[in-house]
Amino acid sequence: MRYKPQTVTFTTVRCNVTPTAEGLGALLPILQSIKEAGAGDRFPMEIILHVTGTNYEQVKQVIAELERAGFISNLKMQQMLSEVKNFVLFVYQ
Repeated sequence: MRYKPQTVTFTTVRCNVTPTAEGLGALLPILQSIKEAGAGDRFPMEIILHVTGTNYEQVKQVIAELERAGFISNLKMQQMLSEVKNFVLFVYQ
């Protein structure tokens, strides 16, 4: 035997996935399977928000929703809202 029975032995494998909003329906059952298998329960991700002159109010709402749901800190929310505000002021006014 190459390891002691009381030793915890594992490795971590990682992959980057880039689901679209439409692809989330297919991804959610896979994430649930990962959790049920005990292979993970946190799924770090990056959300890319495209801000335009016509959607900046909706983007601000999304940022606030992310903070209310506990996905980002209040500080991060304030930073993101400041970026949106600065973009709108610089480009559209």
